[in-house]
Amino acid sequence: MSSFFGFGFRFTSPFSYLRKLLGIDGKRRRSRGAPPARKPGRRCFTFDHLETRLAPAIGVSFSAGTLTLFGTPSDDNVSVLASSTNVTVSVNNVLQTTVSSANYNNLTAINFNGNGHTVGDNLTVSGLAGSVAIGLTNVAGLAITSAANVTVTDTVALALGTSTLTGNLSVTANGAISQTGTVIDPGTTTLAAGAANNITLSTGTNAFGTVVITSGNNVTLADTHAIILGASTVSGNLSVTANGAITQSGAVSVAGTGKIATLAAGSANNITLSTGTNAFGTVVISSGNDVTLADTHALILGASTVSGNLSVTANGAITQSGTVSDPGTTTLAAGSANNITLSTGTNAFGTVVITSGNNVTLADTNPIILGTSTVTGNLSVTANGAITQTGTVSDPGTTTLAAGSGNNITLSTGTNAFGTVVISSGNDVTLADTHALILGASTVTGNLSVTANGAISQTGTVSDPGTTTLA
Repeated sequence: MSSFFGFGFRFTSPFSYLRKLLGIDGKRRRSRGAPPARKPGRRCFTFDHLETRLAPAIGVSFSAGTLTLFGTPSDDNVSVLASSTNVTVSVNNVLQTTVSSANYNNLTAINFNGNGHTVGDNLTVSGLAGSVAIGLTNVAGLAITSAANVTVTDTVALALGTSTLTGNLSVTANGAISQTGTVIDPGTTTLAAGAANNITLSTGTNAFGTVVITSGNNVTLADTHAIILGASTVSGNLSVTANGAITQSGAVSVAGTGKIATLAAGSANNITLSTGTNAFGTVVISSGNDVTLADTHALILGASTVSGNLSVTANGAITQSGTVSDPGTTTLAAGSANNITLSTGTNAFGTVVITSGNNVTLADTNPIILGTSTVTGNLSVTANGAITQTGTVSDPGTTTLAAGSGNNITLSTGTNAFGTVVISSGNDVTLADTHALILGASTVTGNLSVTANGAISQTGTVSDPGTTTLA
């Protein structure tokens, strides 16, 4: 028995206190048998039975800047705290060991072997000022409290906990990449889950700079502000939601039958995916102000709502699978040999400009304005309101116009260049052409006015109960 400031202590092992500090010790127990008699003025604690059972623990080694952790047969929650003098490792928040001289200046790698577990083994890293490579074997979760540049590889799926970085983050997993907390990385976040595995970072408070998808099946990203998409390859569907502009710094590929890229930037924020080597299947604009899309081949527009202007450039047909709403200017360029077919009757355009297209079909649930347009094949425009223009329309083929019997058609710009014009329905109809004009079978319920700088002829019956004026 020893005493200190009036307290008596008795230890059965000289290493008991050390074991307790290192988490090796189990429980403190009172001695078996009758309690010892108290001496006046003293208090006595007895440690005459100490269990040697280990709490869940890990093996630790540190060499040449690499911290290696070896899991035990039970699930381990491991924390690595880098400080100016050491690396502290704890399991389940219990101090296990301190590795001297592993400061943040020379700690460049952390390897954690989860000992064959596919769930339950988690690693938390904090206080890293430099770059570090983290290798995970059978580890399910990773949280990076503070670090600069981090490269992570895992042999199984990985969930990212609340993480804050100041540099770049690279995560490669042999399974899905998901999250359980907000991820903040103002640099470049590079994610590789494999072509068959999903990436789901859909927490709205995420704050990314640039995101690169090296590989992934269905990919879902969310950001509390603007987001930049780097060169990315998605084998499934892509969904990007931001509270700011969505832009790109590299080509984005979400190609294949039935593959959909869904973009939501908010009605006041622009979406600019204008790299010509993009490869989309279907693009859905959930929300966006001015939206610019480019594709190296054909492009399908899904149900889309644009509050500003929409520009679509493709090296193939431009078609749709859902209603497109754009009260501003919709500019379409498919190439002179490729068709544009936006024939869904519930479309709501403001002005449509055809930069290039072969056979072009447009439909609108209300009036439509044709901006400066060049069509190499045939043009068909159906509206539930007036059909007018703000720029020259050139179509050497057949232009078919249907505004409804109560709505006017006014294509009176003198530089228009039509081949044949067919009026399926229209009230007062005014046409002008810079050269000869052919009228196909036409039905006008009001008045018809045709001005040409060449012959006016017909290939079908023209019906006009009102006044027909020809010049």
